[in-house]
Amino acid sequence: MKKLFAISVFVAAALCTSCVDGYVYDDAHYVDAIELGAVEKSIECPSTDGTCSFNIVTNCDYEARIISGDKWASFSDTDQLSTARGSYEKVLSFNYDANMAGPRVAHIVLSAKERRDTIAIKQHGLYEEAVTLVGESTIAAPVKGGHFELRIEFTGLLEKDITISTPQTDIVSNINLDDNKVLSFDVLANNTQNPRTAKIEISYINGWKEKSTTIITVNQTWH
Repeated sequence: MKKLFAISVFVAAALCTSCVDGYVYDDAHYVDAIELGAVEKSIECPSTDGTCSFNIVTNCDYEARIISGDKWASFSDTDQLSTARGSYEKVLSFNYDANMAGPRVAHIVLSAKERRDTIAIKQHGLYEEAVTLVGESTIAAPVKGGHFELRIEFTGLLEKDITISTPQTDIVSNINLDDNKVLSFDVLANNTQNPRTAKIEISYINGWKEKSTTIITVNQTWH
């Protein structure tokens, strides 16, 4: 009887190896995970024309497209735009025209079924956009406050491209940038009996679609 019981337990255990939580997995098939991506997410190019390459990793068919810059960037070889399943490491090359203006950006999009990846092509220009303060970026304000002026120079930008803000502060008021690129503002009197700090942010979106910010710091005493 004991021998028969042992055989029954063995058979039951063997049957359950293919059954987990009531589900049978004997007929499950192995499914390859889709891999697709660029090793570098951002590539910088000089202002002169030329060719640049980047590496991608893939184990499936994919499509590569250039968007938001297809007028000055193109793939060197259209045969590179797709690959047979099984390829793992691959190099894509693209050509780009000379840039006679400011910085600009294009994007290459890789796509395969549910997978997508984006590579930014950042090209420098004949000039670089910049905001420069003529003078110190840190200002010491007395307890009584006062009026301050600071000259600003900017390259490759128009006044309408620039945003001036004072985040999370009520210390600074009456901010103005005039036609002579003079930034003026008032600092209120300090009645808190504590030193305090304010920041003035001068920002713009550059040709690479990135935010660039220059900060003026105002430190005010209380005695």
